[in-house]
Amino acid sequence: MLSVYTDKSKHPTEEEVQTTLNENHIFWTAIESLIMDYGTIRVEWKFYSKKTGWCKKIILINGKVERNLIFLYPNQGFFTCVLVFGTKAIMQIEDDIMLSQVSETLKESKQYAEGKSFQYEIHSHQDMALLQKLIEIKINF
Repeated sequence: MLSVYTDKSKHPTEEEVQTTLNENHIFWTAIESLIMDYGTIRVEWKFYSKKTGWCKKIILINGKVERNLIFLYPNQGFFTCVLVFGTKAIMQIEDDIMLSQVSETLKESKQYAEGKSFQYEIHSHQDMALLQKLIEIKINF
C-alpha cells in the first residue's frame, strides 16, 4: 500500500494529510512550490486502486501542453513520490554519477508506453535534495 488513505468514497483533506505527515508535511507543500517555478500547475486527487490508495497528482501546464509530473502518496510520517521517466530523462540520469542508484532502479523497472516508473520515499531534507534533481530532469527532458 502506497497511501494510508484507501477509502475510495472520500479523498483526504489537506488538514488530514498534514496530521498524517506530521513534520514532513513541509516537504509535501515544498514540492508544489518547486514545480510552480517551472509554470502553472494543476493538482488532482486520484484513486487508482485499493492497493495504492489516494494520491495527489501534480500536472505541469506549459501553454497547451499538460504533463503528469509527479504522484504523491501520503503515509504515516512520510510520503512516496512516483515519477515516470521517458528515454531522454533516463539517459540524463544514467549520465549523472550522483544518480547511480536511481539509474540501477530504473534499469530494473518495467517499461510502460510513457516510460519507466520510479518510487521514492521522502523522510528528510536529503531525500528532498534528490527529488528536486529528479523533478528538474523530468521537466527538462
